[in-house]
Amino acid sequence: MNSINLNKFYEFINFNKLDEAEKEIKQLLFSNSDNYFLINQYANLLFLKGNLLNAIEEFKKSIKINSEYYQNYHDISLCFIQLKKFDEVIFFLKKYIEHNSNNCDVYNNLGLAFFEQDRLDDAIICFNKCIILKVDYIQAYNNLGVVLLRKGKIDDAVSVLQQGVIIDCKFNNLYFNLARCFNEKGQYLKSIKLLEDNLLNNSNNLEYLYFLASCLLKVGQISKAFYFLDECLKIKNDDIRIFRLKALNYLYEDNFNFNNYLNNTKQIIGIYDKILKKEDNIKFPKFKNKIKLGLISADLRKHAVSFQIFDVLKTLSENKDYEIFIYNNNDKTDEVTTAYKIFLNNWRDVRNLKDDELVDLIKNDNIEILLDLSGFSSGNRMPIFFCRAAPIQVAWCGYLITSGMREIDYIIADTVAVPFGDEKKFSEKVYRLKTWSVLKPINNVCVNPKIPVLEKKYISYASFNNILKINSRVIKLWSSILSNVKNSRLYLYHTDNFKDQEFSLYFKKLFTKFGAKEDQLFFLNYSDREDFLTKYNFIDITLDTFPYNGMTTSLESYWMCVPVLTLKGNYFFSKIGESINQNLGLDNFIADNENEYLKKAINFSNDLNALQNVKDYLIKNRDKFVIFNSKNLAEELSEAFKKMIKDYKNA
Repeated sequence: MNSINLNKFYEFINFNKLDEAEKEIKQLLFSNSDNYFLINQYANLLFLKGNLLNAIEEFKKSIKINSEYYQNYHDISLCFIQLKKFDEVIFFLKKYIEHNSNNCDVYNNLGLAFFEQDRLDDAIICFNKCIILKVDYIQAYNNLGVVLLRKGKIDDAVSVLQQGVIIDCKFNNLYFNLARCFNEKGQYLKSIKLLEDNLLNNSNNLEYLYFLASCLLKVGQISKAFYFLDECLKIKNDDIRIFRLKALNYLYEDNFNFNNYLNNTKQIIGIYDKILKKEDNIKFPKFKNKIKLGLISADLRKHAVSFQIFDVLKTLSENKDYEIFIYNNNDKTDEVTTAYKIFLNNWRDVRNLKDDELVDLIKNDNIEILLDLSGFSSGNRMPIFFCRAAPIQVAWCGYLITSGMREIDYIIADTVAVPFGDEKKFSEKVYRLKTWSVLKPINNVCVNPKIPVLEKKYISYASFNNILKINSRVIKLWSSILSNVKNSRLYLYHTDNFKDQEFSLYFKKLFTKFGAKEDQLFFLNYSDREDFLTKYNFIDITLDTFPYNGMTTSLESYWMCVPVLTLKGNYFFSKIGESINQNLGLDNFIADNENEYLKKAINFSNDLNALQNVKDYLIKNRDKFVIFNSKNLAEELSEAFKKMIKDYKNA
């Protein structure tokens, strides 16, 4: 070994002259072809040049000549890490440890390989071994924190990551992963502060900026979130995630801008055009007597959309003209999912299928009409529709605005939510029913027959909507109502956000800034749906959000016989309340503008006899309302689908 001079070889490598280095090492190997060390050096050079497969072959040659030269096991593992072949990584690193059990880098890489295979307990052992060997090995603290976060041991993850910050406050990944932990705990403001405090060192980090924007969206800071999403686009202008995230959140802005929304959908479609394969000559199935109806959703569980469609699908499943196929795009299941599976036989879990695989599955099932219930919201599979997985594709219920995609043929609506003349706002054809959605009746919750104000002596307003819909315009108007109706309270309920006391205080300040009193504000979380519905028995008037109205929450309010005061809007998602109230004959609970909304809220609060009469009317007629008639909607949809097929055949 000493007789071989590698100085020139190393010099070439130091100056990144890899071709010259390869020429040099090959000359040395010409007369020393069985020298395991030279072969190892040649393999490492091939690794540097990105020639991984040939590097692996050379490492294996070196191992065969001298299996005791354990550096080979470490070096070859680096090739397999690059190739993401983690079984091989684990095998060779374990071989290395047989010879040397004191190398932190090896235990760290082994832990990462276990993590990739979801062998989290093995990964934890490895990262802890790193720390035992070298107490300030900062990567191990970061990686251990990430594993504990994956295991759901969030407090333990926070503790480990905070230890890491004490050891090395300049290791940026620690802050990012701490923020992820706080996000999981629902401490969004804490997460945002941590990310913003360390923004300077991560201003060009795409994932960091994207995550910061995601956290800002969760607390309703839409404009600020969009700023960081636009910063992300400066780094990667074709990142589909960014445009999809913006699409839904445009609807939560104080003043919805339709042109901005449409331009964003055009960006999405442009990216789909580049990355997706779209067949020009698609052979569609022959339409038979039994219509094959497919439905894609990530929300067939305890979710607002699911509560609307459950009984409708159950009724359709009993219709002998239809065979229903479900493409469930969510790994999470609950008792609602189980209830669906009782009456839906053709159930496909597709979360892990690639887009082209899912398209093939839908085509093999000979689906004739495919329903989308997600649009660009979380868990969507919009690329499937872009690729034209079925001859007739329909948007229904889950996304109340145009997708901008002409591949989706229809959107289900009614004449109030989408009045005649509004067709220009859609790339889809508008198919109008009496009502486009209903609520599954909830018969195990009793209704308070009296308005609560009679007993409590103060008016109780409430909103059970997603807090993202409660924008600054809404807050300002609701604060004015509270200021004008002194003897009043506002109750906001949400499953997650108000568990965090810091967020509750933050949100209350948004109201007190506009004149509401803190003792008028009650922001609470709820445990389950029955608990949630029971709370309506303590509410006199539900206040609707705008421009994005409540849907399921408004239907639930009416099921509990509490009227909803709503504001007219200009788009499907902002005319939901108007549609519901017209269906109920409660036009007086529809306001033309914000001033009228304020006046109506005040007037209803002052005329308790009229308010009780509305309650009595809702209780008396509840079972007759079309918004609770799943059978009627199922029949209307059935006729609509048949008409769509007829039109398709005649086209």
